[in-house]
Amino acid sequence: MPQQQRELAGNALSWHHMARNGVWAALPIDCSGPAAGITASARLGEAQFARLIEDSEVDEIWVRLQYGGAARDGSPSERHDLLGEAVQVACQHNLDHTATLR
Repeated sequence: MPQQQRELAGNALSWHHMARNGVWAALPIDCSGPAAGITASARLGEAQFARLIEDSEVDEIWVRLQYGGAARDGSPSERHDLLGEAVQVACQHNLDHTATLR
């Protein structure tokens, strides 16, 4: 994984992103080996790609709810936890996008 991470990070020494709590957070990069530079051969495995897509599902649901006029109650991390639990329930009960709550 460290070699794959270096391939994906290129010559970057650190990556930062806006965390769900609204502050900048650093993603650690293992710089112990040689810099890989930007490479076209960097690839994610099928399981890694599936995890990446799965991890963004809750964020996508929140964006769709915002477009529908959902209120912004609670912190981003609280909303993410709540929606994450809702996704788990939907998966456990094999609910699809046409299911509604009553």
